[in-house]
Amino acid sequence: IEARKAVEVEDFLVQVFDVADPFAWSEPDRGTISARDLLDRGARRIDSTLERQPEVQAELRTVLGRVYANLGLYSKATPLLQRSLMQRTDLRGERDTGVATNMDLLGRALAQLDRYDDAERLLRKSLELRRDLLPH
Repeated sequence: IEARKAVEVEDFLVQVFDVADPFAWSEPDRGTISARDLLDRGARRIDSTLERQPEVQAELRTVLGRVYANLGLYSKATPLLQRSLMQRTDLRGERDTGVATNMDLLGRALAQLDRYDDAERLLRKSLELRRDLLPH
């Protein structure tokens, strides 16, 4: 399952970043496409192209949310990380290392947006889960 998910994620990202597609962009846009344009394009396509693959959707939302956060675009990262966290929790339950990772990423993004109470709650829960689930 994990191998199939990894392949799906890779295929999706390759499609998103394939700027050579002559039908993907209008003529004036070609040659001026930024990494942010590609990220925005990928974020918009998650629901439409992976409708029946919630695990892959959650993984991609995490990946794209992480990239936005690394670029300092926390307001773009936060909704993706929130949706990913909800999906992972629905799919795996709260006691999962992937859920803990999502909580950590979302907590750090929220802290950058000065939403300290929400961030602290998520970061503490993430730490607690990791202490319970991972070997010492």
